[in-house]
Amino acid sequence: MDTDAAHVYQMWMSPRARGYGLSKLLLNSIIDWAKKSNRKVVCLEVTIVNEAAVNLYKSIGFVAAGETQTLREGSALLTQTMILELCG
Repeated sequence: MDTDAAHVYQMWMSPRARGYGLSKLLLNSIIDWAKKSNRKVVCLEVTIVNEAAVNLYKSIGFVAAGETQTLREGSALLTQTMILELCG
């Protein structure tokens, strides 16, 4: 197990709760925890058709890493790994 990385496996916000900045608050809390836990990077995967999520992650500083992959066998959906390198 990679102890230098913190992983966000799934994040979903109820449609009624969207648009209030709650996702950004949650991600910033995860990032703060990762820093305090001496992690060097935060990793996640996002379905690339979810532009709102991709844009959220980019606005925080996540960048695409590697090639896109299918969500699961037989799926037409593609996912992209994104990482945020932590400084200090």
